[in-house]
Amino acid sequence: HARAIFNVLGTSASCALPLITGARQIGMITISWSEPRVFDQTEKRLYRNIAAQTAEVVEGRLLFRAARERTIQLELLSRIEAALSQAADEAGLLRAIVTHLEDINNAKLFYVNSDADHQPESIYLVTEWTEHEARPVSGKPQALQNDPLAPLWLDYPHDIRAISDVRRDLTLADEQRENLLAQNIRAIVFVPYYRGARWQGVMLFTWSHTFTLSAIHRFVLRRLLEPVGASLASRRAHLAQQEALAETATLYQAIAALNAAQSYSEVLAVLDQFSTLGRESAVMVYHRFDRPWTKTQNPEWFDVPARLAKVDTLPLAPRYRFTDSPAAKQLRPDRPVWIENIATDTRLDETTRAILTGRTQMKSVIFVPLVYGGQWTGNLGAFYGEPRRFPADVVRQFTGLC
Repeated sequence: HARAIFNVLGTSASCALPLITGARQIGMITISWSEPRVFDQTEKRLYRNIAAQTAEVVEGRLLFRAARERTIQLELLSRIEAALSQAADEAGLLRAIVTHLEDINNAKLFYVNSDADHQPESIYLVTEWTEHEARPVSGKPQALQNDPLAPLWLDYPHDIRAISDVRRDLTLADEQRENLLAQNIRAIVFVPYYRGARWQGVMLFTWSHTFTLSAIHRFVLRRLLEPVGASLASRRAHLAQQEALAETATLYQAIAALNAAQSYSEVLAVLDQFSTLGRESAVMVYHRFDRPWTKTQNPEWFDVPARLAKVDTLPLAPRYRFTDSPAAKQLRPDRPVWIENIATDTRLDETTRAILTGRTQMKSVIFVPLVYGGQWTGNLGAFYGEPRRFPADVVRQFTGLC
């Protein structure tokens, strides 16, 4: 095989001179001749001396290049850290990083939400870099269980993940490859931010063409993992505090409005105004029991004193018998019960599914028990025209008002 290669190159004689410094080979010199050649000892000694002297020169050049690259890396890192210290929000943070790195056309910063066990549950977009500017974005939470790209960065919480060519990368599953190409993404870099044993966020850089992340880019992004992670954790703690204060203020306003309400319909209007689940519902219904539901007795009837509907609905009967409502067995006195997707929830039989869906084709529902003086006297149901998730914070807000 080697002879065939030499024949193609028109080489009849060749000399290979390894460049070695200490125990490390740093390069190779090859010399070829088109005619056969006999090497005597003097010529071999000459080539060995040439190789030794060349190795010293090359090593010096490599050391100089490494020192120069290190200086560039540290200067770039210093400029970015200075810009980060001036960032007032997430858009400023993204701008501080992207403007100092070359050839980045599109970048996004997502926050990562965790569940009660501190496991990543969803992400939402907070800022995006497009057309040479960073702008804030109020993205809706996206469940990670439905995201085929999530494993690409969840499996690397402490290091960046770079894919230079989506079409040729062998680590991608077919679904992941198709998902990226459908978005016109040919190269992507995931930068995770992890702080205090919890996910904080993830930054994405994308290109519509193949792109290889430079050594300088890799160095800087890795060195920024910890300080940016700390900055995001601090920012999120501040936002959580602001949200808690705003939620408390809203709660006081809602309580005042509830105290001023003169009818059940006005109560539902307050829930619609001051709660996310009320505001986004298509229909809210108050179910009142004919007697408290206890361990020793069940109500026989329930009526609907009030309903707030934003879609066309059927007229209501004066009251309903519990035995005629198979959905009643899903209710609980101690906690709200929600169904994210009525069409697919395995807890429901077909009769219950049809009743909950109704003529208006409701896709999701939550029932909140109304307990007064230790007695379960009714339920409040909120129905939605599309399948939806019920995050703990919005459920807590809704149930607190109920």
